[in-house]
Amino acid sequence: MKKIYFAFLFLLLSAIASAQFSLNAATPFGLCNDSHDQKSTRAVDDDITGSGGYFVFWLDSRSNTSNNYELYGQSLDKNGNPRWEANGRLIASSGSTITDIKVTKGPDGLLLAYVVKSDSVVCMYLDANGVNKWAAPSLVARKDGSIIYVDGGAAFNIFATSTGAGITYNITFTGGFSAIGYNKIDITGTVSFANNSKSYSLSGYDYRSVSDGADGFYALSKGNGIGSTITIDRITSSGVKAWANGVEITNGGGATGFAGNISMNVASNKDLYVTWDASGSNVYVARVSKSGSLAWNFGRVALSLSSPASAGRSNARITAADSIIVTWNENGVGATNTMIQKLGQNGNIGLPAGGKIVDVANGYYGYPKLALNGDNAVCFFSTPGKNSVAIGAQTINSDNSFKWPVTIPVTDAYLKWNFYDDYQVLDDAAGCNAIFWTGFDGNIYGANTCESEVVLPVKTGTLKAEMVGLQNKITWEGFNQSAGDLYQVQRSSNARDFTNIGTVAAKGTDNHYTWWDKQPLNGNSYYRIKLSGISGNNEYSNIVKTTAGAQPLIMISAYPNPVKNILNVQLGQMPRTNALITVSDMAGKVIRTVPANQSALSIDMSHLSKGLYFITYKDDKSKTVVKVQKD
Repeated sequence: MKKIYFAFLFLLLSAIASAQFSLNAATPFGLCNDSHDQKSTRAVDDDITGSGGYFVFWLDSRSNTSNNYELYGQSLDKNGNPRWEANGRLIASSGSTITDIKVTKGPDGLLLAYVVKSDSVVCMYLDANGVNKWAAPSLVARKDGSIIYVDGGAAFNIFATSTGAGITYNITFTGGFSAIGYNKIDITGTVSFANNSKSYSLSGYDYRSVSDGADGFYALSKGNGIGSTITIDRITSSGVKAWANGVEITNGGGATGFAGNISMNVASNKDLYVTWDASGSNVYVARVSKSGSLAWNFGRVALSLSSPASAGRSNARITAADSIIVTWNENGVGATNTMIQKLGQNGNIGLPAGGKIVDVANGYYGYPKLALNGDNAVCFFSTPGKNSVAIGAQTINSDNSFKWPVTIPVTDAYLKWNFYDDYQVLDDAAGCNAIFWTGFDGNIYGANTCESEVVLPVKTGTLKAEMVGLQNKITWEGFNQSAGDLYQVQRSSNARDFTNIGTVAAKGTDNHYTWWDKQPLNGNSYYRIKLSGISGNNEYSNIVKTTAGAQPLIMISAYPNPVKNILNVQLGQMPRTNALITVSDMAGKVIRTVPANQSALSIDMSHLSKGLYFITYKDDKSKTVVKVQKD
């Protein structure tokens, strides 16, 4: 990937910030921009140094030896400043290539497991400097005898136990049948079981695992075909099956069977929640009791109720109160939205039937993920941005309201956007949730919602803006100010990039304030108030919007997406004067122009090559672009 773009990006990459999370979505913080490929980003919070921050790991081909990948890492403080050398520190290498990595927290370090080219699984115990606490990496498993591959894949996982960690991995035997392998390792580097002595060929041949909260694990097995069944087994810490039979959760597969993403979450009572994309274009949740039965007598809950929508790419997290929060993408007629839903312990939904729309999503690329902060959840997802794709973030509060009036852009630079789902989001009790990802350009990036967000904690009261004639009247209330504090009135055209347009001295007591914008922007004007305290602290108000002068955008949708032959284009209202629809490729070359003389029209795409295309509506007042994939 990176070799394709390297010459084109040389100057651009040299401008990547060298330190600290960025406030500018167009230039997100770059952890690593080495000239070779990076991938498989993994991250955990820093509980080792005592000062907070993050540890980030990835696979890196900078050795450039037969395209082998080594394991690199970086330590960051809570503001995103690197503690180790630029572009990361070499953590592990092998005579072959490393193909996958997993990391979890130990008592005073990080337990990190990695796979060496379908040959072996290895574990290290890292200190705060990324140095192995053991004399050498410990071998967890290797191929031998009738076992022809020991590798990672979906079965590969590491989870903390009371004595160290449990590690699961994939085994392939001569003849092609597979199993999930298991071993334990303590914090001295000693493994519990003989090589591959704990392996399980369950009801399927594709596996997942998650800790059961009692030093054992839940194993999920399924077929690899669309509509296959999903079965749950429980393995104790000693490697023994806890149940005589697995629990099948799809009621025979088919429309409720497997079709995509799977999430596994364990409740405080050790029950397992499973969320999966189903072949019937829906997302389901089931609860399996720790004793080995379906906990809900109705079996499973369908989250999407829209038709003919297609729901999938789900991700789920469990809160401290044992509520399940699920996000997914839903492709309707001409539009894709990222959705969210909450389920209680009894399977009852907490949001309106069908879920709540977070925002418009990029349906081709988007894989939404959730991170927690207390009982709130922040949803990171792919959404249209200034450069056609962006990573956006929005928090849903415990009262089901959204925290921010608009989606926060984490990055809206195309080549710095995440490579499909190669990204990880982290929980944070204070609400400063971090995200780390591999970009389309093969670099590693990071961001933090407290550095990217447009609304910080409110101390200035409720801000209001209203049009009065040709001016905008801005009013707010102030509380507990000190003499010498200053209010700055800030304005933006996009709710992200604000400039100061006026200053008002705080009165030192609770008071009402008014400020007039005598020359509002043509179109949308977004306002916020910045309180600059004499103590050096800054606080921000909520954001409000007024619209003047310009006509609103005419929204367009294009479907089916991906398209093979005929693309249907639907306008949100009748076109205005001199309206045109153009089809252009990724290089910006206009391939076809069609007069937009009605609200619905069709474009023949059958003669075009496979790839991405821009569909642009433009008239005398506005311009709107959507992207479609030609199959």
